Amino acid sequence: VCSSDLQKAQALYQLGEDYMRAGLFDRAETLFQELLEHEAYKKKALIQLLDIYQQESDWDKAIEISHRLEQAGEDGLAHIVAQYYCEIAEKALNSGDEAKASQEIKRAHAHDKNCVRASLLQGRLLVSRGEYKAAMKAYKYVTEQDIEYVPEILGPLRNCYTELSNEAGFRGYLFEVLKKYN
Repeated sequence: VCSSDLQKAQALYQLGEDYMRAGLFDRAETLFQELLEHEAYKKKALIQLLDIYQQESDWDKAIEISHRLEQAGEDGLAHIVAQYYCEIAEKALNSGDEAKASQEIKRAHAHDKNCVRASLLQGRLLVSRGEYKAAMKAYKYVTEQDIEYVPEILGPLRNCYTELSNEAGFRGYLFEVLKKYN
């Protein structure tokens, strides 16, 4: 790579950053896409593109760029990718597309088996289908993933027990959690 190419790439990168600060994401995106051809700026350009897609809530593109960042040696993106899948799942769930929601929840769990949000969405999906026992399992899994989220599951879990006419089971579960996690 000759120095003029490197200087051109540096100028494009700086201009892209300026466009980002000005909120001109489409122009910044075009420049960062162009910079993907320059090995010296590829990773930086991918990071900037990821930022653009997050701000624009373009989760499919954010997922694609995250995978490209992983290929470029960036670690620790699996839990973030799981959140992108949760965003897509939540949108599908809110629009009544249960099949898509279910598929995206599975993808989220595939990237991060400890994704609490995916378990909460799975519970919500199962409740909407009237599958209360399965929903209870999803909600209870949250306590294994992160005990801090127990308050988030208590209401929905209680509703599941109520739908199954098993209030005593709910109390038993609470005592179990108290004993196990103090």
